[in-house]
Amino acid sequence: MGAVVSEPVAAVLDAMLALIAAPADGSGVRAGTAPGLEGVQVFDGPPLGEVEVGDALALGLSIEDVSAASGEERPGWGGRRTESHVVAGLVQSSTGGVDVAVSRVRAYQLLDALRAVLVANLDLSGTCDWARLVRSTYRPVQTAGGCLVLIEFAIRVDATRFEGA
Repeated sequence: MGAVVSEPVAAVLDAMLALIAAPADGSGVRAGTAPGLEGVQVFDGPPLGEVEVGDALALGLSIEDVSAASGEERPGWGGRRTESHVVAGLVQSSTGGVDVAVSRVRAYQLLDALRAVLVANLDLSGTCDWARLVRSTYRPVQTAGGCLVLIEFAIRVDATRFEGA
């Protein structure tokens, strides 16, 4: 039997943030603590201000015209409802320089570090049945301040909710 939770997306986001970063400071920025994410700026949704040059990871955020999380539910027997949700996120790497390759390699290292956390914690501390990285999109950007590499990703979350008496 799977994990039984009341609101899988909220619980999963909280569990993921707890696994990868320290609590937020007064400006909403968290510091990454998971292996490979140490010192990375981590955000719960969009940042409150400009993101500094460097590395960042945001959960529950998409730069496309896509919702931060979406899902579907299927009623089952005995008051159980299975749910599948997709949580959007974004990895950013920039050095302030013009070498896209350096930022690209670093951005994929950050994505791999997030993947490793998910693989090591498939049920995210019991908040879901299974969470895994299912999709990513690479986007290099050149700006006056240097190159920036963005990788949008999607995490699929499957969970079971009990609704019954």
